[in-house]
Amino acid sequence: MAVLPFDSRKLNGAWARARTFVSGFTPGQKTATGLAVLAVVVGAGIFLTKGSSPNYTTLFANLRPQDAGSIT
Repeated sequence: MAVLPFDSRKLNGAWARARTFVSGFTPGQKTATGLAVLAVVVGAGIFLTKGSSPNYTTLFANLRPQDAGSIT
């Protein structure tokens, strides 16, 4: 199994660029950006939990035992 090289300088540089970019935002822009990120995270969480669970419904009700046995 190959281990990929990890260069922490690249990650630190990305964080520094992100901080520089966000430092130019007004407080309203920071709030709107934070709310948008929160909405995306919550939406993804809802999508992943609700989208992956099956939705069961009753196909046939009030069947005689013979009919239920033949269906199964």
